Amino acid sequence: MGFKPGKGEIAETFKISDGSIKIKEQANAEADEAAFGQLWVKSNTPCDLFFTDDTGQDVRITNDGSLAGGGGGSLSGLGSTDNAVLRANGTGGETAQGSAATISDAGVVSGSSYTGFATRTEKVEVTSVSASSAQAATLSGSAVTIDN
Repeated sequence: MGFKPGKGEIAETFKISDGSIKIKEQANAEADEAAFGQLWVKSNTPCDLFFTDDTGQDVRITNDGSLAGGGGGSLSGLGSTDNAVLRANGTGGETAQGSAATISDAGVVSGSSYTGFATRTEKVEVTSVSASSAQAATLSGSAVTIDN
């Protein structure tokens, strides 16, 4: 069967227009045929595009107006620590691993080997001085102790 450029109709269920191909909606794919796959439109609302292989396996291409999700699969090798931070494993960027660091559902970050900063410098501004003169100030956590 040959085709000429322009508009045409192969059957009532398949039409070629100047800029598109129209496929009539149907409930299911036609009967399977060895060595042939089928591209068809399911008559749901909104209609979805499917491919059916010669063994009868339907592959959903669209879902509710968007591309359908991937073929599934799983992510493994992360361990069983709840809330573990996901990290790249290796330099290829295709595998993942868990870590000792966790982030709780409340957003608290923790980790078994987190040490923070080795040294830290803080700026302290004195806005008032009492009659006695202070000789030493100690910073411990968020508390400041001033000794005379």
